[in-house]
Amino acid sequence: MKYLLGVVVVIVILAITSVVFGCYGIFISSYLDSMENISQFKYIAIGLTKLIPLFLGFWLIKLSWKKITSKKG
Repeated sequence: MKYLLGVVVVIVILAITSVVFGCYGIFISSYLDSMENISQFKYIAIGLTKLIPLFLGFWLIKLSWKKITSKKG
C-alpha cells in the first residue's frame, strides 16, 4: 500500500512540476526575447534557470519517496 501511495505522490509531483516548468519556460523565453544587447553568458545563465523547477521536482520526488516507503513505524 505504501508503494501505491508513493506512485500517486510521484505522479502528482510530476504533473505540478511539468506545469511549472512549462509556465516558467514561457516566461523566461518571452523575457529573453524582449531583451536587447544581452551577453552570451547572461543568455545562457538565464536559460539555465529553466531547469530549477525540474531539479526541485526531482528532489521532492526523492524526498517524498523516502518518507512514504520508509520501514520505520
